[in-house]
Amino acid sequence: MGISDHYAITCQLHTSPLHLANKLRLARQLKRNVNDLLSDFYSKSKEVLDNITPLRTITIKGISLKPWYNESIHEARQRRRKLERKAISSGLEVHRQMLAEQTQATCMVHMINSSKTSYYQEKLTTADSKETFRIISSLVNYNADFVQFFYSKVQMIRQGFDASDLHDNTASPDLDRPVPHIGSFQVQTQKEVDKVIRSCVNKTCPLDAIPTALLKNSIVLSVVLPTITELVSKSLSTGVFPNELKRALVTPRLKKPGLDMRTFSNYRPVSNIPFISKVIECVVAQQLDSHITRNGLQDDQQSAYKTGTRIETAILRIKADVEAVLDEGDSMLLVFLDLPE
Repeated sequence: MGISDHYAITCQLHTSPLHLANKLRLARQLKRNVNDLLSDFYSKSKEVLDNITPLRTITIKGISLKPWYNESIHEARQRRRKLERKAISSGLEVHRQMLAEQTQATCMVHMINSSKTSYYQEKLTTADSKETFRIISSLVNYNADFVQFFYSKVQMIRQGFDASDLHDNTASPDLDRPVPHIGSFQVQTQKEVDKVIRSCVNKTCPLDAIPTALLKNSIVLSVVLPTITELVSKSLSTGVFPNELKRALVTPRLKKPGLDMRTFSNYRPVSNIPFISKVIECVVAQQLDSHITRNGLQDDQQSAYKTGTRIETAILRIKADVEAVLDEGDSMLLVFLDLPE
């Protein structure tokens, strides 16, 4: 124990906590997700459109007459309405009798049905598959039935993926080594994204924030390119696809001319997706194709979805094989498989 020559001093101090005034300052949200970046792209696109083509008031013409509506129907309707007004205003039996005779003689419903039949028969005779579906769609409301049919097909595909083993390596039985995997996608530079955008065709989806042809303009692209590049790179690095870009406008098209148009399985759904979705898709496809080619994962006999090959390549290969077998005096059995989609 030590000895001290100091006395202990105690006291009570009454203090209040120090409150500092809040300060405001400007800051940027650097860690943005893909949905924030997409909203930023839409905002910049709207600013560009407002500067180039500001909104203006236009006059929309009234609904025109139906194409099957002809002069004979118009005159018959005028005569009937004239007799209707006269019969109502006078109340005389003679006028009501005249109206009944006119209605029976002209038979307006028959005239309209006959004109409709003639018009649509002529249109369907010269229409292609796309125009045929458009005409039928205007006459019959197939939209709800089509949606349910294709929705069921998508659900079946998803259930097949859930039931399969995605880690099964039997897809490449010819490889005597493990199949290399892609650990991550490479982020893109503005120069790379600019090249992808300019290589895409000038097709515009109604869901696009700005027309594709206008987006490719050098002045417009210089404004939105940094945001698009950041959006693409963020989507690739995080594995998250923007929710807004998951939408598509789906149009059913007949698989082959002459198929029964009342059978839904004869239609193929054609999706029109936003342009930015196509840009991300192209970037991913380029990296996947580079990975497959670099590691020799493509089958030598594959012609579809392979750079430098097409259907003509497959036909020429089959032709050469058939000629080689026949030259040796052997027989050949050729089987074609048309797998349903």
